[in-house]
Amino acid sequence: MPSDAKGYVGLAKVTEGDFDEQGRWREGRWLNGDEIQLRYDLLYAVDEGFSGQGLNFGRPEPAFLKVELFRY
Repeated sequence: MPSDAKGYVGLAKVTEGDFDEQGRWREGRWLNGDEIQLRYDLLYAVDEGFSGQGLNFGRPEPAFLKVELFRY
């Protein structure tokens, strides 16, 4: 939920990537589907204030993720 508790926040775009030698973002693969959908009981998730989407930080190796959000 947004910090003002009005509406919901969803993941518009999630990409893996890295930074080059000049510190510029280099976009890698886009994450979608099962990679960002953490809950499939969407009717219940929305009733509880969740979109069902999320980021999984349970990877063994370090990674950079760039996230763009949308509000609805």
